[in-house]
Amino acid sequence: MLKKPQINFFLIVLILMMTACKNQKIITIEEYMKMVDELPVTEEVYLYEMDSVQKVSDTIAVRRLKYDNEKLVYENNLQLKQNIETVNYYDEKNGLVFSKVKEDDKTVSDFRAKIENGLIVSANQNFYPQGERESVFMEYHYTFNKGKKTKLLIDLGDDYISIETYDESQNPILNVLKLDNDTLERTDFEYERDMVTRKRYHNFMRNEETVYEYDNGSVIRETCLKNGVREFYTDYHKDEKGNYLIDSKKD
Repeated sequence: MLKKPQINFFLIVLILMMTACKNQKIITIEEYMKMVDELPVTEEVYLYEMDSVQKVSDTIAVRRLKYDNEKLVYENNLQLKQNIETVNYYDEKNGLVFSKVKEDDKTVSDFRAKIENGLIVSANQNFYPQGERESVFMEYHYTFNKGKKTKLLIDLGDDYISIETYDESQNPILNVLKLDNDTLERTDFEYERDMVTRKRYHNFMRNEETVYEYDNGSVIRETCLKNGVREFYTDYHKDEKGNYLIDSKKD
């Protein structure tokens, strides 16, 4: 049976909205990844946890990023406390094209897209519980209007589908995960001048919501609600070196 929270991993996986290298034509994922691997690390960013008196109390994560033509093509996220490492590869047209997650140096999931004529046509996502492999095969179906992408339907099998719709600039504005006619998850996006300003994710099975607020493309606040009531929120501040200072508060 499909693990519903994990389906959302590659569709809405990240805190930051990310794209990748401009006008890069991918022949195969392997060739693209090899090219990206040869690029130097552009930026290393640390995430620090703040205490009650606004002093750094712990280093919780480190992100190593690679850019090509000012577009993000690679990130390595290491969560230090949980010892979880996530490696992602991106391209501009499709977003995430490959991902691998490790915990204690053991692979727990991976995602690989198949690209034809510049677009993802299918993808595989594997999970490895107790050393066994569970796979999800996804078929991608696009709708275009005057050459612009307006909708993407992903058939996840077992009567699960994901539907994403886009604005005139081809930015995602709505994403839903459905089982038959029941909506399990929904994410709404808001933009100003093609930059995301707000993202609201709703998990109807758990009646939980997470609202992300952005400034200049970077998240500045994350608010978590349960049954419509705020449980806690996290503020993200950047220091002079570009590192994130994280301050969480419970209600």
